[in-house]
Amino acid sequence: TSTDPNPTHTYTTPGIYDVSLTATSSTGCIGTFDTVVTAFLEAFDSPVAGVKVEPSTTINIFDPVISILDNSVGGVNQYAYLSNGDQISLPTTYTFTDTGDFILTQIVENQYGCLDTLNQLIRVDPQFQFFPPNAFSPNGDGVNDRYIQKGYGIAEYEMTIYTRWGERVYFTDNIKTGWDGIHFGKNEPSPNDTYIYKTKIVDVFGVKHVFSGEVILVH
Repeated sequence: TSTDPNPTHTYTTPGIYDVSLTATSSTGCIGTFDTVVTAFLEAFDSPVAGVKVEPSTTINIFDPVISILDNSVGGVNQYAYLSNGDQISLPTTYTFTDTGDFILTQIVENQYGCLDTLNQLIRVDPQFQFFPPNAFSPNGDGVNDRYIQKGYGIAEYEMTIYTRWGERVYFTDNIKTGWDGIHFGKNEPSPNDTYIYKTKIVDVFGVKHVFSGEVILVH
């Protein structure tokens, strides 16, 4: 019941409802009519969106694979997408290629056109790991021509290459560049030999690391 001249009502239970109107004058007199509209409206069930993420909604970049199951109820159509722009069809297995927070959105529609939307946060945590190879062959054949160190969770990077006698032959602060075997001071190919690398890293957690080891150059 409402005395608002423009009443609104939210139906929480599905069913068929009558609507009646009783008029009252400004002096308080109740009108002699009572209008009832039978079966004026019908309230339908709403679908319920739902997903299940396995093994967890928080994973790390070393194991960035999740399974997403459709746990929605009462829908005849549903679609889902991630905040990185990828549309997915449930159920599915999804592999993340970057760290960060991602929102999984599912929209479910029932046969009456009623909609329900779910937003699920999925977090991919960074991890630090460092992989220095121990050999390369800069002979121009397109295979292993550069000495490139790899890793995850690296914020700052410096690599210096020395001869076994301590002469510096290469330096970079770009992990993607790699050494092509050229002695950067002499601008000529370095001979086959065992060289020493020294790598300084600051990881994404702000921790400093220093690595050193040997790398074999074979033309």
